[in-house]
Amino acid sequence: MSRRGFGCGLLDEADAWTALKNIVPSVVGKYGSWREYADHYLLGRKVWQDGLRGTPDAGFPAPQAQADAHLRALLDPANRASPWSRAPWNTISHPDRAR
Repeated sequence: MSRRGFGCGLLDEADAWTALKNIVPSVVGKYGSWREYADHYLLGRKVWQDGLRGTPDAGFPAPQAQADAHLRALLDPANRASPWSRAPWNTISHPDRAR
């Protein structure tokens, strides 16, 4: 979320790093792997998306299948471009410092 906020201009770089610094410790404490994190992300996304049914925004988010495909690509050990394949779960406890 921090990266998306930065990417669309809602957060500047310093705010994005601050958000990560504040969020990462609780994420690392609650999840034990990228797979567990992804599974819970998908569950939360499904609940959120189901809550949009019958509203004007029901068609807004990308389909669940698209989110599933993105996470499968991130989790695929053969995908050398995936940051999740390149970085073991525990590395998020030690993020790069702000530039």
